[in-house]
Amino acid sequence: MTIPLTSTCKITALEAYQQMEADYDATVQHCLDVIRDCDDPEVRLHAAQLLRHVENTPWPRSGK
Repeated sequence: MTIPLTSTCKITALEAYQQMEADYDATVQHCLDVIRDCDDPEVRLHAAQLLRHVENTPWPRSGK
């Protein structure tokens, strides 16, 4: 199974899954970094809300 991205570029389902997993991991890590390091409480709150939403998203998770 392939997913056509353009007329000349295709990726496999496994590659799409791996990219989605990497995006998920990067999003979670960024939110955690913002919550830990940002001085602005509104930005920390927004990152926490985003993290809560991402954690409740039924995507595959890497378990890292």
